[in-house]
Amino acid sequence: MLVTEHRPPSFSKQQVLAFIQQHYGDEAVALKDLGGYIDQNFHVVADDGRDYLFKIHDGLENEGVIDLQASVINRLADKLPELTFPTSHVNLGSESVSTIVDDNGNPHFARLLNYVPGELLKDAMGDRSRLLFDLGKILGETDAALDGFFHPAANRVNLPWDMKNTYSVMPLSQYIDSPSRRRLVDYFFSQFDTKVYRQLIEQRMSVVHGDMHARSALVEKNSEGELHISGIIDFGDTVFTYTVCNVATAAADALLASDSPLEDAGEVIRGYHQAWPLTEQEIGLLYYLMVTRLCIYVCMAAYTRHTHPENAHVSQKENYAWKALRQLIKLNPIAAQECFLQRCGFQPRQSAFQESVKGMVKDRQQHFSKALYTHYDEPLSLSGGALQYLYDYDGSTYLDCVNNVCQWGHCHPTIVKAAQQQIATLNTNSRYLYEQMTEYARRLTATLPDPLSVCYFVNSGSEANDLALRLARTITGENDVLVIDTAYHGNSTVCTDISPHRIDRPGRPGLPDYVHKTLVPNTFSGPYRDDDPDAGAKYAADVANIIERLKTEGKGVAAFYAESLIGTGGQIVLPEGYLRAVYEHVRSVGGITVADEVQVGFGRTGKHIWCFEEQGVVPDIVTMGKPIGNGHPMAAVVTTPEIAAAFDGGVPYFNTFGGNPVSCATGIAVLDVLESENIQANVISMADKIVTGLKKLQAQFNCIADIRGLGLYIGVEIAKSGDPLTPDEKLAANIVEAMKSRGVLLNTNGYGNNVIKIKPPLVIDEEDVDFLLEHLGAVLEDLVYCGGSVGLNRTAP
Repeated sequence: MLVTEHRPPSFSKQQVLAFIQQHYGDEAVALKDLGGYIDQNFHVVADDGRDYLFKIHDGLENEGVIDLQASVINRLADKLPELTFPTSHVNLGSESVSTIVDDNGNPHFARLLNYVPGELLKDAMGDRSRLLFDLGKILGETDAALDGFFHPAANRVNLPWDMKNTYSVMPLSQYIDSPSRRRLVDYFFSQFDTKVYRQLIEQRMSVVHGDMHARSALVEKNSEGELHISGIIDFGDTVFTYTVCNVATAAADALLASDSPLEDAGEVIRGYHQAWPLTEQEIGLLYYLMVTRLCIYVCMAAYTRHTHPENAHVSQKENYAWKALRQLIKLNPIAAQECFLQRCGFQPRQSAFQESVKGMVKDRQQHFSKALYTHYDEPLSLSGGALQYLYDYDGSTYLDCVNNVCQWGHCHPTIVKAAQQQIATLNTNSRYLYEQMTEYARRLTATLPDPLSVCYFVNSGSEANDLALRLARTITGENDVLVIDTAYHGNSTVCTDISPHRIDRPGRPGLPDYVHKTLVPNTFSGPYRDDDPDAGAKYAADVANIIERLKTEGKGVAAFYAESLIGTGGQIVLPEGYLRAVYEHVRSVGGITVADEVQVGFGRTGKHIWCFEEQGVVPDIVTMGKPIGNGHPMAAVVTTPEIAAAFDGGVPYFNTFGGNPVSCATGIAVLDVLESENIQANVISMADKIVTGLKKLQAQFNCIADIRGLGLYIGVEIAKSGDPLTPDEKLAANIVEAMKSRGVLLNTNGYGNNVIKIKPPLVIDEEDVDFLLEHLGAVLEDLVYCGGSVGLNRTAP
């Protein structure tokens, strides 16, 4: 149980003055309240001119912990005489600890300490790098001096600031009001759980200061006039813990208000290593321990603000901590580890990583078909993902602006935790009863309009679209399918048949006889444009014409498939009234309408959870996939009770993995995120900011022929300069490659492969959007105005 409750002292100066005179025999002539987190501290000037610190402890403080602090201070004062420490003075009863009672009768331990002279490091105006190195070196010397020391009160299992107690702090993230900030902290806590703890428990342990930072180190000028660390104060977090946590705490504090976080933390670590060498494994943990320390800080600040709003002390560095966490998630952990290893004199591991990547490329070529191609001229070798960022083995970080699979962010902590817990409990098939399956069906269908209420859980969008056609054919008794030209609906045999984008191109088989393509309702380059208010109805008329032709051939319609916003075909927004008119035509002959929401569902378009709602229609069948599990392989078909009942009488249906407990738990977590993190509002806000910025670029660069999309599903059509209807595939590809070199991942689609697609995780924020637009502008200027190549300088997001 963590000590999160306190009884902070609140004594007046008059009470303190009287107590000091009565119990220590000194008459104070000056008294200054220095404040404190849970203690009360006073700078005392006695009548003989000597300076003291009078510390009144939290009313719930353990006397053994006070003795621990005194014992550590005495040992350090003996071992490191060149430094000044707050050693204790005895009272008139020859005791180093006194008791002072407040107005409510509550006792508080109190001590009169040696006042440590000097200026706080945080206020020092000197060579920052040298002072941070000095701080690390002094910290290393204190750990060396305490090597072998122990005290019965040192194993403080209830101290929230000790990183060995991190699991007990994790629930306090619930007190962080901002969903995006809470998500960031929970992500780092998840990394502590998966990447740190099992290694941390193997590291050396010792009694350490536990809270060395710019407010607990004092500086003075030496004989040469240079500032140096001269004293150490604030031993309230002294604890027996993993030794590496001590330097991680100091390095984390060095990040606060730093413009060069990696360099500043590296100086602290280098200084520490020089005095008390770290192992390679300890250095490998430092990045994650630093962010863990910052997460503990912001959690404690949020909790204290909730429970003791009058206590401002704990929040004094909070804004800096949030800024540092935001910087650190954009920093590839491999880059941090490499930096720290080099600062400590170890050989970098970059060459080993590069050899590993070469091996991956070779193995992929040997064991996989060339049909499974990779993105980019130089494929990315990914080492990890963090919400809207991806990390590679070279130590680079990329802002992911193209991944609509991990729609809620890579490794979203809520979703990761749900999947981990469920797979450790039960995973089986849907022939059994388990609550996750029915709860997920209830939650999922609650997001859809009536009468869409019956689910079939499958494993991919292709499988969902395949099953949807089976349902449609069973219900209608018909075979023929209508699809929009350039559509893509999956890669199974059936889905390939109904995907003109894949099969109906020069040199490819073409559509089978039972598939009929309709006009692409493209109001930018099609026959009916944006300025035509009846464009939707006119494009829908082409569907009616095909239906009439089928009638003359004695054929009906099994299904009409349409993505609610055409994705792979070029990010094409359907004109107003299009689906309403098409659905009327299809239903007039008994056909089934299928809304393919695999790429555009679950809030991506902002205003609605489902993109078909933009058209004011309710389809007969909805297929969904990709973001449904945030990267976990799952998908679904949802239909009406009437259709489901008719299907039940046909060929039996079963799916081994569809709807398994782990998939359902994952799906429930996705819905939790959608509901609790204000996702759709963020989509609307960020989409508006992106489109506004793109329009400014369009006014400057006439290669941008069109900007279209809904929410965070945006397409930028690149055309020949001065000819907006002639695709410029090469320029689009060069833009994508150049943006990758600057740390932004984009890609292209459309029939001419000239539409740059922007579909980032929905947790993208304003800093990310600014970064995207800034570098897109620079790339366009280089490629369009300067005729530059894609060999541009790499800039991390």
